[in-house]
Parts: sequence; structure tokens; C-alpha cells
Amino acid sequence: MTFFSKVIGTDGKQAVLRATLVVSVVLLFVVLSDMQMKNNRFIQLQGYKPLNAKIRVTVVHMKTPQTHVWLGHSNEVGKAEFTESENIGGGLDIQKEGPSSEPDGVFDEPTETNTDLVRISQQADFMLEARFKDEIPVGNTSNPLLPLTQVFPNKMKTFVFRRNIHCAYYCKLLLRSGWTKQRHTQPTPELLVLRPGQLERYNTVNDFGVNLFGFGSSCIGGGKATQLWCREQFALNDGCSFDDLGVQPPQWDMGVKDSCLKFFAMAMLPENKEKIWISKRTMGFHGKGIQLWKGPKELRKRFSCRRNYGSENARYLVQEYLEKPALMGGHKFDFRTYLLVASMKPFIGFYHRGFVRRSQHAYDKNMSNLRDTRAHITNAETQSEDNHFFSFQELQEILTRESGFDSNFMNETFEPAAMRASNFLLQSAKRLGKHIPGRSQMFALDWMLNEDGSAHLLEANGNPQISTYPSNVQLTPKIWLDMLDVVHKVQVEPHLLPENFSVKAKTTIGGWRLIYNELEEIADNESYHPCKHKQYIAEKHPLYSYEHWANA
Repeated sequence: MTFFSKVIGTDGKQAVLRATLVVSVVLLFVVLSDMQMKNNRFIQLQGYKPLNAKIRVTVVHMKTPQTHVWLGHSNEVGKAEFTESENIGGGLDIQKEGPSSEPDGVFDEPTETNTDLVRISQQADFMLEARFKDEIPVGNTSNPLLPLTQVFPNKMKTFVFRRNIHCAYYCKLLLRSGWTKQRHTQPTPELLVLRPGQLERYNTVNDFGVNLFGFGSSCIGGGKATQLWCREQFALNDGCSFDDLGVQPPQWDMGVKDSCLKFFAMAMLPENKEKIWISKRTMGFHGKGIQLWKGPKELRKRFSCRRNYGSENARYLVQEYLEKPALMGGHKFDFRTYLLVASMKPFIGFYHRGFVRRSQHAYDKNMSNLRDTRAHITNAETQSEDNHFFSFQELQEILTRESGFDSNFMNETFEPAAMRASNFLLQSAKRLGKHIPGRSQMFALDWMLNEDGSAHLLEANGNPQISTYPSNVQLTPKIWLDMLDVVHKVQVEPHLLPENFSVKAKTTIGGWRLIYNELEEIADNESYHPCKHKQYIAEKHPLYSYEHWANA
């Protein structure tokens, strides 16, 4: 007879009673273990902590309105032991109160450096609330335009690919370009590359944690409703309307009652009843869920303004459809640029040109078939890859040949406008988030061009695809290798940056153009104001107009 049979027994009633007893004992063990964990919780540290560093973090319970403060110390490299101190009604600053892991003189104590990387392993019901004190970033004492070193890897150009799974495209690219892959257990790599299954939660390049801690990255590349709210609030706080700035076409959040009512009040006006409108899921991607509508009647049937929808997953944005786009051989197109936040403390941003996508079907100016996604939606998954991607130079040649655009339109008109809008997005996130050293994130911005030459920002993506593109685009793999070079120099070896590391000097690393250096702004005693967006253009502002980038 097996041990299990001896415990349970063979008699029916006896078996039930003994089984109940066994289950009760197991449940009691689980409860006691959980109670113990509440007073002795181990937290994985993915930063660069010394032994015995005292750390205080704020932990917010996701299922109950409770906030806990955990106090503890690091007991070995990569782990820390915390004990619950007290329940409080709000968050506290996260601080490290012990010895610094950085060289003497780099940071004053107590420092917040890397404490935001504290994470609770395997505890889905909890999240960390990172709140940092606002500080003015300090540059290098010998050159105020250069940042201080932020990341101190034990070996330069090393990375960890989390989870022992197949090495994806970017991982292979790193290996081919001289980077060294470390075991997951090795401390202080320079980069931490994630497995593909986590792309929705993290950046595709590395686990810098921008989406989780401090930086308001969702304002740039989060849900479309969140992006809209951030930009509207950014302008409103400065005393103007976001719609009046011309950064993006007017949009209405149909999941917010007031916004929905405003849209229909405007759409029902006689002059708007024949207009074409486009609706998008606020959390959609690859053109999924996009629809075109003629007039407001059908939209009335689809959307109700009776209540607010809390979740972005259940919400849509509506905006006026651009009925007179510039065309390539009779086909509609859009194009992509990239925005790299190379550092958060200090804030440093770069711009890079991307590629052009042309729709598969010819554009119908009479708008007779609004359901033909291959004619109207350039980023739809149904588009064919054949003759789909083009370079900026190819687009310029076609626009000049077919539509009479100036031969320098892309360099002199579009790209300065794209840089202005990219900086606007950067600033909107900078004001809402906290600044943490050692972080970066790359975003993709999608644009549409009207036949009159006006460029319209459609949306931004916080998890753009890191892959290879056709050779005619002349983009990959150089753009990704240059991006690594930018982040490495800014965060690990800033002494390798140009001495005049500034927007005014048109600093470029590879194909990445510097569009914002917070240290330069401080040195020039400047401060960005969103409501001066058009004024900066008129006065050719040296930091915010980017007119000097023409023909660069």
C-alpha cells in the first residue's frame, strides 16, 4: 500500500474526512507562509546595489486600497530582504540610505540612483510606486553640456537575454556587432534584453523600466487616449488649447462623455455632415479596429455618449479623415520617424528619420469604398510587402516629380516640423514623470502628408518593431547599432560625446540627431513653453525651432 493510501484510507467516509484534513493542513500552511511573507518578503534587485545597502520602497497593493512601506537591506548581490513597516495612505519617496555603489564624488548621499529597479519577484498583486524628489540635473563639472556617468557595468558592452530562450533578432545583432552575452545570474550587465512575450509591458530593446517607473512614457507611446490626455493637459497647464497648436489633428475620446458630446455637437453642423471621419481603438495597433465613416449618423449608432468608459481597451478616438493626402503614383502613404529618449536624468532626446509605407490599392478620391483598408490604412496587416516600403529620398524624388514639391521639401520643411513635434511629445512626458538615471526608450512616430505639404502627426508607438527592412530603405541594421552607440555614450561613457554636445551645434551620432539636451537648456537659462510652439517657428528659436537643421 502506498503512503498516499495509508494517509487517505480505503473506507469512503474515512477517506473524505482524511482528505479534508490534508487539504486543511495544506491551506493552513499556505496562509501561514503568506503571513510570514508579509513580514519577510524577498525582492529581486535588477540594479547595481552594494551589499548591506539600506533601502526604503513604497509598495501599492493592487487589490486593496493599501500602501505599504517596506524597509530592508540588500543581503547579497541581486536580492534584498524587506520587512513591512507600516500602512500609510499615500506614497513615500524611494530612497537608498546606505553606501553608494557608484565611485566617490559621482553622487551625493543619500542617492536615489537605481532604487527604482527594485521589483517584487512573482508577486502579481503588487506594484512599486516610484516617487522621486524633483532635482535639477547636474552636468560634468568640466563641461556642463555633458551628463555624468549613469551606468557602471562590470564589463563594457555586455547584455543579458532574460529567460533561456531563443535569441531574437536584436540579440543576434548585438552578438554580431561585438557585444558579449552574459548569464542571467551575472550582475551589472550594460543591457538587459527581454523575451518577446513581454513586449506589451516593456520596451522591445531592453528592460530599462521606463514604462514602470517614473518617466511618463505612456504620454508618448501609451494608449491613444492617454497620449491625447497628456498633450491636452500639457497645453492647458500653460494656458492654451492643444488643438490650436497644430501638432496633431483634432481628436475626440468617445469613451469620455464630455468629449463625445463635443464631437457630435461639432459633427452635426451643416458644413460637417458630409465629412469623412475615422475611428481608432485607443489600444489598437497595425490598423486593427480602424473604420471610416461618412457623416455623423452612422457614428451615432456606433457610439453612445451616455457614460464614460474607464478602460482604454473599450474606448475609441475619432478624428477628421484627411481626404486630400499627397499621393505616390496615385497611392496613399504615411511615413515613420523615431524618437529616442537616451537619458532621463538629464533628459536627452534624439530624432531619426525612418521609412515610407505605401498602400497597396490606389486611392479613391471619390471615397466610394470606405471599407477598402488596403487603400486607406497604410499600416494595416493586410497590406502586401511588395513595393510597400520606401526611403525618404525615394519619397522626395516622387513628390517632386509627380506633385511639384520643392526638391528639398523633406529636409527643409518636413524634418524640422517632425523634430518640433517630437520635442513637444518629449516635453509633455518630461513634465509628468520623474527623472531616473540609467533609463532610455525608443518610440516610433507616424505621419501623414496633405497635398498642400502640411504634415500631420497621426500617433506614436511605444513598442515599435525592431527588425530589418528592405535594402532600398537604407535604414537597418545601422539605425539599431547607432541607437546602442548613442545610449552607451550618453549613459556609460559620456566623455566620448562631442565636446559641444548641443542642439545648436547640430550634434549627430550616426543618423540620430540631438533635439533636446536638458543641460543645454539649463546653461542657456531657457524653459520650454508649449503655447509658444508656433512662436518658436516664427522667431527661429535656436533650441526649439530646428530651422538650422535644414539641409543637414
